[in-house]
Amino acid sequence: MNARNRLWGSDTDDARGRALESEIAANNYVVLNTGQRTHQTNSGSMTHIDVSLASRNLATKCTWTTLNSLMGSDHVPIIITINARPETQLASVPKWKLANADWTAYRRSIEQQVQAVTFSDYDEVDQLNTKIVDIIITAAEESVPRTKPSVSKRHNHSPIGMTI
Repeated sequence: MNARNRLWGSDTDDARGRALESEIAANNYVVLNTGQRTHQTNSGSMTHIDVSLASRNLATKCTWTTLNSLMGSDHVPIIITINARPETQLASVPKWKLANADWTAYRRSIEQQVQAVTFSDYDEVDQLNTKIVDIIITAAEESVPRTKPSVSKRHNHSPIGMTI
């Protein structure tokens, strides 16, 4: 896509990235990228200008990775693996009801949790990142309601569905 956006790991957003982000949100797509860089510039540095998308239902069955070789291109090969079965029970993922959120409580929860963190206890950035993500999720669970998940059975008897 040659677009830059923080949603798939870029340091900045460009016009194409912002436009694509709007379309992703409007069409309920999910970005599969994991933050790995996908493009080598003329100067040799690596950037995040390629994006892989899937529907919300399909994204839960996908894994995304790149090969560690450019293989003669300036873009690294992207590997998307889909783990699917013809007959499955689908559970809808609860969605955050952002319009009903108590943003004051959310902010207060994050502030309280961050004040309790001793940053010197974290030797690795990944450990600190996990802690920060946990803080954000906890605050959201406390102050942002969600829809209830529903479960439905899907039988896929089409010839293509049977070969998956």
